[in-house]
Amino acid sequence: MNWTRLSCVLSIGCFTALLFTSVMMNQSWMRGDMTITGGILTGMLVLAFLLWTAIFADIAWYKPAESHTWFSLIMTYIMVKLTFMFGKRQLAKFNRECQDIVGTQEKLLKTILKGKFGTVYAHDHNFADIKSREDFTKIHPLTTYTHYEKYFERAIHGEKNVTTTKKIDWALLTSGTTGKNKKFPVNMMEYSRSNNQMNMMYQYVFASELPKLKRLIRHSFVIVPPEVQAAESGLPMGSVGAAATSYKSVMKCMVTPIEVFEIHTEAEALYIHLLFALREKTIEMISVLFPMTARTFFQILEEQWEQLCEDIRLGRINPELQISLEIR
Repeated sequence: MNWTRLSCVLSIGCFTALLFTSVMMNQSWMRGDMTITGGILTGMLVLAFLLWTAIFADIAWYKPAESHTWFSLIMTYIMVKLTFMFGKRQLAKFNRECQDIVGTQEKLLKTILKGKFGTVYAHDHNFADIKSREDFTKIHPLTTYTHYEKYFERAIHGEKNVTTTKKIDWALLTSGTTGKNKKFPVNMMEYSRSNNQMNMMYQYVFASELPKLKRLIRHSFVIVPPEVQAAESGLPMGSVGAAATSYKSVMKCMVTPIEVFEIHTEAEALYIHLLFALREKTIEMISVLFPMTARTFFQILEEQWEQLCEDIRLGRINPELQISLEIR
């Protein structure tokens, strides 16, 4: 669908309705037959038409990709606007903090310590006696993961207020390249907030340097999430990638259908990501979490480009891929 043309038409339609409503409101007011309630409702209608006129005109200016659905268009538009509203502010804050690194780190330490009051860990390590950075280095030892492991296990198994007073609703797992997987219990809202601040900042930097990214284009988020596990307490456990794909509304904005994020084998998942990225004419950004994923992604492109082109030509998914019928 040509969203630019449609947005222009809708903007003109809303502006026409705005003019018509304003004229009718003025005539009714001049005749003296408009009640206060009627005036308020009509005024609200005028403001609504004015708002929609501005929104549709703004969407048209961003030149949205034709492959967008209504949902992905609106969600992408909201994310772009939030990026420019908060990303610029976050970048300015980051630059200010870089001018006083010691002060910034001390302020962050105090914030972290304050957030841990009331927890088992804070009690065991005398956080109440810590008033400064010097106190912290004297009272709290240098640590490795094993120091925290028993606390993390207690939190993962359902005990409250062990490492945080907030609700634990996910356990992040490392890849296990140095041994067994390490587990980090987190509150997803808190985890997402810090991630979103960082994401908005670097997206703003990208868009500032690459003007095309200011458009409502399509993105490909290339990831092979492992299957989500569950602790004995029922708490979901998974990697950063598995946690990322839990944001369904964001995943629906990508060029790859959301069902692909349920494929847990690398060869099949990356092939499908490539297939949908290649068939999208307006894709201008491909994101990956890990360098090795990017390497394998482009290696598959180099080795199987003929098969990918054939699948695009025939409008199919390679029947030899080991994908369940439901997902296919």
